[in-house]
Amino acid sequence: MPREELEFPEQAACAGLAVLIASKGRADELGHTLKSVRGQSLQPALIVLSVTSETDLPDGVRGSPDVVVFIGKEGKTGQLNRALNGLPLCIELVAFLDDDVVLSWDYLMTVVAAFATDAELVGLSGRMLANGGIDRDKAKELIARFDEQTNIGQSSTLTIHYLNPNQGLYGCCMSMRRRVFSHVQFDERLPLYSWLEDADIGIRAQRHGRCGYCPDACLAHLGIK
Repeated sequence: MPREELEFPEQAACAGLAVLIASKGRADELGHTLKSVRGQSLQPALIVLSVTSETDLPDGVRGSPDVVVFIGKEGKTGQLNRALNGLPLCIELVAFLDDDVVLSWDYLMTVVAAFATDAELVGLSGRMLANGGIDRDKAKELIARFDEQTNIGQSSTLTIHYLNPNQGLYGCCMSMRRRVFSHVQFDERLPLYSWLEDADIGIRAQRHGRCGYCPDACLAHLGIK
């Protein structure tokens, strides 16, 4: 969707949006991903990092007034729940990101616009231009090419494809309404860095609304092991 059709000024902050990243042992990658978040046309009100120790954090994070850090036991589902339970009440949307992604310039703006179109939408997956097998430089090239094509304005509508009830979300680029976590949480029986915890939460979230996929919300996922 062309940026001019979204009712948000450049570099504005969305008061009801938080970006949440769970990470462990990858401070450099996390730092690069935070730079991608900082480059967004629409800034989140909060960037929430759920880590296992101070050594998981990139330099300078502690001095940022819009960054909240949670430190606790390792395990992605537990780290996510810990952060979700500590969010301020003003947060209405949570954009979950992996710590090794590069975002299109208006990724967050597009996510916010998608949720604004449908009050029953509780979960949304974005589109991965790559999912593993690339380094960050290649990911930036893919994103730059996408952003350039988007600037041309070939598409004039925001597209949402609704998922079947047995389809879940994809964790590196999923966003959810905060209210759904009054009913479901990430399953902490899925140990350590989990597998399919995103699909699981998306399927259970659909008992409380609809989930969808938005091809206009794009990122590249490095898929670093």
